[in-house]
Amino acid sequence: MLENFLIFSKGGVVIYECAFAVVEGNPVNELIDRVLIEGQLDQDSYSNSRYVLYWKLLNEYDLILVAVCLKLLQKSIHYAKELLEEVASEVLALYGERLRKEALETGLRSGVGGALEGYDLKFRETLEVVRKRANERRCAQKVITAFWDTPKGQEIIKNRDQGEKKGKVGKGKKEPKGAEKKRGGVTSRSKKSRNWNGEEASIEELSRCDLKDVVEDELLEERKAEERQVHADAIEADLKASDTESDEGEEQQAGESLVQTEKRGLLGGIFGYVKNLTQKELTPELLAPTLEQIRMHLISKNIAPEVARRLCKSVEQSLVGEVHGSFNSLKKTVRGAMCEVLTRILTSKKEVNIPRQVEEARRERRPFSIVFVGVNGVGKSTSLAKVCRWMLRLKYKVMIAACDTFRSGAIEQLRTHSKALDVPLYAQGYGKNAGSIALQAILKAKEEGIDVVLIDTAGRMQDNAPLMSALTNLVEVSNPDLILFVGETSVGNDSLDQLTKFDRVLKGNEKNPRSIDGIILTKFDIVDDKVGTAISIVYSSEIPIVLVGTGQNYEDIRALNVKQAVGFLMDGK
Repeated sequence: MLENFLIFSKGGVVIYECAFAVVEGNPVNELIDRVLIEGQLDQDSYSNSRYVLYWKLLNEYDLILVAVCLKLLQKSIHYAKELLEEVASEVLALYGERLRKEALETGLRSGVGGALEGYDLKFRETLEVVRKRANERRCAQKVITAFWDTPKGQEIIKNRDQGEKKGKVGKGKKEPKGAEKKRGGVTSRSKKSRNWNGEEASIEELSRCDLKDVVEDELLEERKAEERQVHADAIEADLKASDTESDEGEEQQAGESLVQTEKRGLLGGIFGYVKNLTQKELTPELLAPTLEQIRMHLISKNIAPEVARRLCKSVEQSLVGEVHGSFNSLKKTVRGAMCEVLTRILTSKKEVNIPRQVEEARRERRPFSIVFVGVNGVGKSTSLAKVCRWMLRLKYKVMIAACDTFRSGAIEQLRTHSKALDVPLYAQGYGKNAGSIALQAILKAKEEGIDVVLIDTAGRMQDNAPLMSALTNLVEVSNPDLILFVGETSVGNDSLDQLTKFDRVLKGNEKNPRSIDGIILTKFDIVDDKVGTAISIVYSSEIPIVLVGTGQNYEDIRALNVKQAVGFLMDGK
């Protein structure tokens, strides 16, 4: 069923919404992060475990229309795409001129409400019309035609009528005894119709016979036989799939039951087979061998040993006490539970939506500031440049602030990026107070109407007390909107130690305690399937992964694909 329908701008401002039910989670944000931001515009739908989202882009007006449907009943939402087309046409017809004038300056980008004021009633009328039209089409497709109206039925009636005519015209003329018919080059005697006394039936008796009931009975029997065979084939296929990973004892038991099936009939045998399967309750002892294998597998994928142990313990607690059918693979059950745990960890409850936060800052008429922190050489400046490119694609005005006044060449590196991206660079030279430069850059951006300020900081080891104190001072003075920790995926669990100590130092500031808001993992494209660092970091810190770097180009940054990451982690298990 249709759960929600909304229209929003590329900047994330919702200008119309019609909710029919409470939508769990944030499927629309997932659509934005995993489809729209990644530029996968050739798709017209996105689905997660619960919902299917159909969407349409009105590029000229920077508008996106989304219909959120319950996945369980998605086949019943046969009108979702048609609804999107109808609403798009209506919105452009009714509000096109206004949207064209206010698309970026007022109504959509700055969040002024009422861009589609008064549209709700019209939308509900359109929804009802589209829904009724779709239902009528479905009903028309489901009209059952009587057999005698089908081509085959008409042919049988025609043949019968012709037979009756021939019988009347040729009455009294008998076919010579021993006459033969040719069928496919083989001669065979024609079969004579007989009456109940065993004598040959007369023409009058044949003409009184109505074959309709006989043909219908035969057709019905054929259809029933086909349905039984299809049903039997489906059950047999399910059994084969279920038995793929079963042990030898289970296969032997299945084989014995299927032998009995042949004697009792397919359906009865299968139901008896399922009924007699041994049921067993899962215990820690029964789960231990499989969980140990998975624990070692997770460690091989760069997950910290202690984190892997806790994950397995969590899976054990979720499965103990459940009744497990012997036809199911125990390994498959444990693997499924582990996939659910990993997905839950990477789908953090703490949401960081940068475009939405930028829009909120714009409504307050101030720039949105982001500070990038991390150790030396992890790619902070490169990640900053990639985020800058992303913001420019969303049509925001960006300024870069060079607050790494310690490392030689840091300002020159940022100047190269700023020229390539055609954005202003705010720099005051080396040896100056980084906190003061960051604050001045934010004030300058406010004066010039800049939307986003990206603040670069000096790389520092997490145990370097003086430099960590300078970072605390920078955050205290500039009070940024967002603090992003940049870490390398390839260094494994050292990133977790770095993140933990950076976060602890920022929280320890008595005047303005802060914490790391999100994580950018660099070199995510070179670790192959060893992406366990992501799990270790998020599980231990409860800080979400906002973005991952996937290459050397400015466009090579995207949101973490949770499903793909979990697939890499559990590959081979």
